[in-house]
Amino acid sequence: MRVWIIQTGELLPYLHPEARPMRASNVVRALRDAGHEVVLWTSDFIHQSHEHLFGRNTILRPEPGIELRLIHSAGYSRNIGLGRVYDHTQFAKRLLSLMKREPLPDVAFVGFPPMEAAAVSVNRLRRHGVPTLLDVKDQWPEVFVRPIPDAFRLAGEAAIWPYQRLVKQTMRRSTALSAISPGFLDWALSVAGRSQNEFDLVLPLTSRGCDPDVSQANAASQWWDSQGVPDDGRFRIAYVGSISTGIDVDDMIDAASTVQFQFVICGDGPQLEHLRRRTEHLSNVVCPGWVDQAQGEVLYGRSSVTLAPYIDEAAFGIGIPNKIYDSLRHGLPVVTNASGALGTLVTAHDVGIHYETEDSMGLAAHLNLLAEHPQLLASMKKNARALYIQEFTFERVYGGLVRHLETLADIGQIEKQARNV
Repeated sequence: MRVWIIQTGELLPYLHPEARPMRASNVVRALRDAGHEVVLWTSDFIHQSHEHLFGRNTILRPEPGIELRLIHSAGYSRNIGLGRVYDHTQFAKRLLSLMKREPLPDVAFVGFPPMEAAAVSVNRLRRHGVPTLLDVKDQWPEVFVRPIPDAFRLAGEAAIWPYQRLVKQTMRRSTALSAISPGFLDWALSVAGRSQNEFDLVLPLTSRGCDPDVSQANAASQWWDSQGVPDDGRFRIAYVGSISTGIDVDDMIDAASTVQFQFVICGDGPQLEHLRRRTEHLSNVVCPGWVDQAQGEVLYGRSSVTLAPYIDEAAFGIGIPNKIYDSLRHGLPVVTNASGALGTLVTAHDVGIHYETEDSMGLAAHLNLLAEHPQLLASMKKNARALYIQEFTFERVYGGLVRHLETLADIGQIEKQARNV
């Protein structure tokens, strides 16, 4: 089976060995392990660093059966702005032009967002009878209107109306929809204006994770030792993820200032310097910045609990961030203020604790509770690992996706043969 994957905005381990495998890389790996031929259409522009890889269209074949097609586009310096709109539009036009020169696949897995590339892909493949599974990971374009003050909301809604129509058409024309959570699937179906069919599915953002070799593990261990995070079995709190404006950095810091155990806060983003300034006097807080896969794996192994603190507790009302699956994979309880899907997951399965937003004293109290009651901590750790094994392993999620795509491809071939009779 020949499969096209269309997805931008992800660091690919083939090009960035230190990067954590994200959606496209995981789908490529699962399909290739099953013996299928894969072409990944993506961008030459790196969203995370705002840099180009090669500065031109490039084809790479990192291993037999896998082809990476990197399309050059303008790039952008700001994540929200007209530059990004232009880049996505240009990428979609060039993608369509190149697609027309290539043999068609048997099935396609199309990432959403970006909207423009998804639209041209679904439309092109639908016209030629190729089944498409549209994978929904965010609520574009509505997500851009939510932060706008009420006084300007109507203008914002008017600006995104053409994109709303484009998204509606794309979701209606795709053969099936996948989404990162039940809430996202419900949203996508409502946009498409239809009920769920037998080919729509929930596809969590889980990952196989990294299995560092001996040299990588030793190097990561020594690095953490040098950062003052030894493998000493002490109660330790970890946060691994973006230090973005949506993360409640101040609640973490305020809680850390009232307890004795160690906080290790990893990641990069616009609040990193603020985080470091506020914690420079706290001996129990370590802020190393961004960490690679091997360093992340070692840190999880040296930690007791992970944090998921958000400014807006409803930020993940219908979704669950990928860092949560990493925590569950390592059998680590999650302490979060998030409501919705994430809050429900944590409380319903007893894999962590929910605390109230802007209540750093409450957060500290919950962490002290876990530190002082090892049996409770052990029970939550056991539950976290069991939930991961039951619901979120790479083999369960992505193995199921491969079988799903095989079924869609078979149906596409049957329909194509029927049209030719």
